[in-house]
Amino acid sequence: MWAYSRQLKHLKAVQRGFTIVELLIVVVVIAILAAITIVSYNGIQNRAKASAAQTAAEQAGKKLATYAAIKSDMFPDEITDPELGLPSGASTYQYWHSADMKSYCVTATTNGVSYYVSNNTGKPTPGACDGHAADGGTVITNYVPNPTFASGMGGAFTSTSFGQASTNTTPSTGGPTNGSFLRRTYSGATTGFAGGADIISLGGSYSNGLVFASPSQVFSASTWVRSSKVQSVRPQIQWLNASNASAGVTNGSDVTLAANTWTRLTVTGAVAPAAAVSVRLDLDGGLGAVQWANGDTLDYTMLMLTEGPTNYSFADGNTAKWLWQGTVNNSRSYGPAV
Repeated sequence: MWAYSRQLKHLKAVQRGFTIVELLIVVVVIAILAAITIVSYNGIQNRAKASAAQTAAEQAGKKLATYAAIKSDMFPDEITDPELGLPSGASTYQYWHSADMKSYCVTATTNGVSYYVSNNTGKPTPGACDGHAADGGTVITNYVPNPTFASGMGGAFTSTSFGQASTNTTPSTGGPTNGSFLRRTYSGATTGFAGGADIISLGGSYSNGLVFASPSQVFSASTWVRSSKVQSVRPQIQWLNASNASAGVTNGSDVTLAANTWTRLTVTGAVAPAAAVSVRLDLDGGLGAVQWANGDTLDYTMLMLTEGPTNYSFADGNTAKWLWQGTVNNSRSYGPAV
């Protein structure tokens, strides 16, 4: 009987389950091991991606050097030049060269990771060349050639209708980021101006659109504006037709400016009408009951015109990682979204 009782107690002890504390300890240990495994795996995966992108950039650099060696020290016009012989595959390339074809920079992106190499770098470097987007980002173009008026009027056209006697200057400091801007100073009161007028245009007359447009193409525009007094204004995209006349207007919202305060105005997702062949930017002023008077000023700077429905933060060729397509402060510019 005594032996049977001991055996029963032993059986009950053996059948006792884990306590809650023991279970929690097991769960925590498993979670820690899982976290270590995931971090380790991600680290290995990221290193593999970086290695692949680095190898792609290094290979591109070697092929470009070989190309130049047999082409009188000149690099190809396009990265897709068949004589260059870059393999097609998992890597994508962004490429630019100098006007004399003596310098280059190429960005290789593999699995969302970018490395770049140029004729001035000794080895591939993480990131992207100026003017390129890193790690699968988007490159955009600002089509306004003189967006801060750093080169003077540079393509700006100002209307003189409705008695708008005025003079234009381009101060070099004092803009939203203390940069240059266009200032229109009125030297006489306006008349008959209740409906507004095209007081400042970028792209000049109808014959000078900033960029070609095709039916249903989408553009977005923005600018910074400041008035010396409370005043309502309206940003516009003007569509031009093949006869250099208006093919329609897309208006942004009417905005009442606070006195002496820089305000950003936008026109977003404007769709080109069927007759559109090019685009210009306008700013209408004098909307509503308030009129311009002698000594009033209107300032205008940091213009942005891009393709697509997104209004990006302002950038031009003077922005970090951006490039001018031609003359500094007097050409289109491009680079990664800021």
